[in-house]
Amino acid sequence: MWISRAAFDTVNNERRDALHERATLYAELNQALAENRTLREQHARDVVFADWARVRINHVERQFASVLYSKTGIELPMPKIEAAPTEQANPNMLPDFGHVEDDDPAFKAHPDWFTTGPEPFPLEESQK
Repeated sequence: MWISRAAFDTVNNERRDALHERATLYAELNQALAENRTLREQHARDVVFADWARVRINHVERQFASVLYSKTGIELPMPKIEAAPTEQANPNMLPDFGHVEDDDPAFKAHPDWFTTGPEPFPLEESQK
């Protein structure tokens, strides 16, 4: 089976253009992956620096408060920079009431409520 030279050239040009486009896309992908790797490394360095700075600032604040107290007798509250929580709390989760103990004021006020539950509302005469 023979095809015309024009049809062959058209198919060949389309194939060449597709290969060129594919090579361009791969080059862009490799560039994006390299940029992603660079940003991840930079983020890791930033996290380490932030932790170091947090520790140093807290240390300097403690030193300042200690020197101020030893020289003047003035006791100031020390500000403390804490690391951000790594895991976000799920707002849909129910709170944990496992910390309720016997010395809790709410437990002392209503000791039966925690064992039997709340008392039902009294029914009116018309509802009985």
